Amino acid sequence: MRASVEDRLRELEEDVAALTRRVAALEGEARPGDERGRALGTSIDTVHPPATDTVGLLSLVGRTFVVFGGAYLLRALTESGYLPTSAGVLVGLASS
Repeated sequence: MRASVEDRLRELEEDVAALTRRVAALEGEARPGDERGRALGTSIDTVHPPATDTVGLLSLVGRTFVVFGGAYLLRALTESGYLPTSAGVLVGLASS
């Protein structure tokens, strides 16, 4: 019974090591034949901060400018009397 528990534990250790090497290879951190992938822990050197999403940030800034531009246009139309005040308020609330 004890031998089977030890064998099963050894199999689990090998499975975890293989999975660790596979994840490291998929993340581009392991080199072929690198046995450091057998370590179970992750050092602080291998942890990378998330990259800044430049496209998402520019998209957010662009949409914000469009919203401000629309609000400015709506205010200008309302203050000039081209659009009744109640209609300007209604359109402003409906668009938000």
